[in-house]
Amino acid sequence: MDSRQGVSVMIKVVIFFCFVIYSATPCIAEQSGKLPLWQVGASLGALSTPHYAGSDQRYNLPLVMPAIIYRGDRFRSRPDGLRGLLFMSENVVVDIGFGGLLPVYSSNNRARKGMPDIPLTGEIGPRLVIKLYGNGEGVDVLARVPWRVVGSIDGTTAGWTLAPDILITNIEKLPWGLSAYVSAGLKYGSSQYNDLTYGVDELYSAPSRPAYRAREGITSYSFMISAGRRFNNKFATRFFLHWQTLAGSIVADSPLVKTENDLSFGLWLTWYPWKSKSKQSDKHRLPEPEEDIGI
Repeated sequence: MDSRQGVSVMIKVVIFFCFVIYSATPCIAEQSGKLPLWQVGASLGALSTPHYAGSDQRYNLPLVMPAIIYRGDRFRSRPDGLRGLLFMSENVVVDIGFGGLLPVYSSNNRARKGMPDIPLTGEIGPRLVIKLYGNGEGVDVLARVPWRVVGSIDGTTAGWTLAPDILITNIEKLPWGLSAYVSAGLKYGSSQYNDLTYGVDELYSAPSRPAYRAREGITSYSFMISAGRRFNNKFATRFFLHWQTLAGSIVADSPLVKTENDLSFGLWLTWYPWKSKSKQSDKHRLPEPEEDIGI
């Protein structure tokens, strides 16, 4: 898919999303400020994202998956990953997070043809969250600094990443009952982590793909906007756009970087038919808009 096709698909997805939001019955229940301890359901949607940052080829994937949210005092399960709370004060949180990245099969990627696949990877590590500003009406400004150790599915380590960002939220203060957030940040990787995606060993070099050894440093800068809405306290829809650029990054000169700018986007509808009667505790409620990021 070239850039013009990607923009065309994005426009169609945005139009569909706006139609869903506009045509739905405005039946949002009043929120008591406390969400259920857990919710279980399913998500249906679509995702379009590059094979890797800097790739000119994309994954266009349907999404059909279980949706599980747990809002415990010490453990959280959310659509964006798993977290365990280590420390919390009024404006500071330290937690530990888990995540992962999709594999890249070189047989399906022109730039990496003949090279080893990029394996499915998992990530784990601490994250610092600092509340910089809050107006008491839903708008918060947070600084988030996650540090993750990365490992491949075969058990070998693949370096580490640091991905600080600034998150601005505006929960349920927008037209049509939308909740939204925007974030801007960067990604910094160790030489081992960067080399996993952007390095080219001498064995796999070619006239159009010279040998390349990635160094430690900033690999990308990014901006994300996401908006969504709940319906009947059981249904939720969400749309996101994530833009990132490798311009000026430590890996911008890699022969595997085919475009310096790329866009990921997705839309999904989540149905939560089951939820607990008990509510989440105020004692360890994170100063982060999890109801905005999740349902």
